[in-house]
Amino acid sequence: MEITPLTVIVQIFNFYILYNFVLRPLVFKPLQQAMADREATVKKSLDDAATAAKEAQHLKQQYESRLNEAKQEATGIVTNSQKEGDRIKNELVESGRKEAQRLLDKANTEIRAERERAMSELRSHVANLSVAMAKQLLVDNLDADAQQQIVQKMLKAGASHGA
Repeated sequence: MEITPLTVIVQIFNFYILYNFVLRPLVFKPLQQAMADREATVKKSLDDAATAAKEAQHLKQQYESRLNEAKQEATGIVTNSQKEGDRIKNELVESGRKEAQRLLDKANTEIRAERERAMSELRSHVANLSVAMAKQLLVDNLDADAQQQIVQKMLKAGASHGA
């Protein structure tokens, strides 16, 4: 078999018919369509991945923002708790100081009252002794030595009554 120009032309014509009417519509177009579909699927997957990455980044930022807010709120709660604790402590200290001052004032008042009562009792006792001495002196109308003995006797009697 020899290659002649007519064989070449016939072969080209056969190839053209085979390509345009058989291969192209039955093989190449479905293959191209499959490749285009695959390309679209890959492109969609890449777009979806990019969208998911953006969404993940957005969610991460929201999470970090909420976490920071929670930390700030926790810090605020701790600060407020410390302030409240300090306020309560100060109130208790002030209340204790006022109570101590009230008890001290009460004790001082009681001491003054007791001292006044003791002084009043002492004055009354001295007055009674003085009256008793004067009465005894008037009744006995004694001389100076006798009067001195009576005063000593009364003082001893007053001392034994005071004890």
